[in-house]
Amino acid sequence: MFEAPPDLRTAEVPQVCLDSSHLPGLRASGLRTNNLLIRSARFTGSLQLAYTEIAGVCDLSETSLRTGDRQALSAPSLRVGKDLSLAGLLAESSTAAPAVDLTSSAISGNVTMVRTAAVNRHGAAISLRRATVGDCVTLIDACARGAIDLDGIVVGKNITFRGSTLLGVLWLEDARVGLNVLIYGAHLRNVGKLALKADRADVGGSFHIRSGTEIIGAVSIRSTSIGSQLSVVDSTIVRTGPADSICLARTKLGRSLEMPLSVLLSSKDFTAHLDGLSYPDPPLGEGDWLELLTRYSTTYQPQAYQQLATVHRAAGHEQYARKVLIAQQKDLGRRGDPGNRLWHRFLGVTLAYGYKPSRAVSGLLATFVLALSLVWTADAHNGLTPAKDRPADSCSPVNRISLAADLAIPLVKLGGTPRCELANGPAGQWATGAGWVVQILGWSFATLSVAGFTGLVRKS
Repeated sequence: MFEAPPDLRTAEVPQVCLDSSHLPGLRASGLRTNNLLIRSARFTGSLQLAYTEIAGVCDLSETSLRTGDRQALSAPSLRVGKDLSLAGLLAESSTAAPAVDLTSSAISGNVTMVRTAAVNRHGAAISLRRATVGDCVTLIDACARGAIDLDGIVVGKNITFRGSTLLGVLWLEDARVGLNVLIYGAHLRNVGKLALKADRADVGGSFHIRSGTEIIGAVSIRSTSIGSQLSVVDSTIVRTGPADSICLARTKLGRSLEMPLSVLLSSKDFTAHLDGLSYPDPPLGEGDWLELLTRYSTTYQPQAYQQLATVHRAAGHEQYARKVLIAQQKDLGRRGDPGNRLWHRFLGVTLAYGYKPSRAVSGLLATFVLALSLVWTADAHNGLTPAKDRPADSCSPVNRISLAADLAIPLVKLGGTPRCELANGPAGQWATGAGWVVQILGWSFATLSVAGFTGLVRKS
């Protein structure tokens, strides 16, 4: 039992062992030693290890740091040659500074936090901001109240957050992870705010959110590079604020994207921002990603549609790719700026925005049927007459069909020199006026057919 905090500042000793001690604090900033062992100890004041250099291991397992309004563990710029163990550590404080402060530290081996509990009522619970870890950062069955700040961290292998609970935000902005980020069976809760933020991170392997993870708050993985797979499987994300449930804008994946939608879309008010997200293959898992873009997004996201269509077309799913692009144009008309909305809607009805040019052909055939009806009706009311210098029997059924074709299909003259034409009488004049409408329709559908089949509408 110590009456006053031991003072080891700038000391240089072979080893420090304070196992099972009861301490009012420890001042060891600048200490240089081979190993620092403080296991199963009890602190009522701060453990100060700023700029301490430990050639071997730093083991603070099962130690309790209940420091009230003072910082629990102050170890910025700590240097550890092997592993740092915080297993079973209990850190409680009420300060603006992190309860466990390892900012800018350099750990050559692993940082282990198994059953670690960190509580800070006024600041971050744990900070490894801008730290460098040679192997892994592991939190298993840990509990934290206050943010876990891993912004700018550099980790040689994995960051694992398994079976742990966080009442705050998990910060991974600008993190550099050699292998994987693994969030399994975790509970993150930050009501009305971000619960996980991994913007601008660089993950060499995969980023997994799996195994019953529950996130109450928003998830942002924006402008991040992930070398392999991104998966959100058997997990829920509950939106509780204005931000999208999950934002993957401008994130780039080296391999697959796996996000089965059945669980995610069952969450209340789920929304996704995917514009700029790129991935090489169609998304994995049940559910239609097109529904995610059309119904569960708060804005028009053109690149997200194009990306989904591109990977499906590359996989040979041409019909689905066309469906996606048609849905994009509908969404453009509803929430974007298509320019001339009336013309945009007209193209949607007539050509499905250029992705179904057969619609224009059907319109052209319908116009031809209308022209046939017009010609036969005119003939029944003496509205037809043989063309100049043609015999009296020139308005035969074949020639009437030719006249209808000339009216309905203006790009092609099937009959050569006309043999039958509309008369000048009342019926003929009426038919002439109606014929102008038929010709306008014919020109319109013929032009749309050509434009649709040559891709001119899609290119525009």
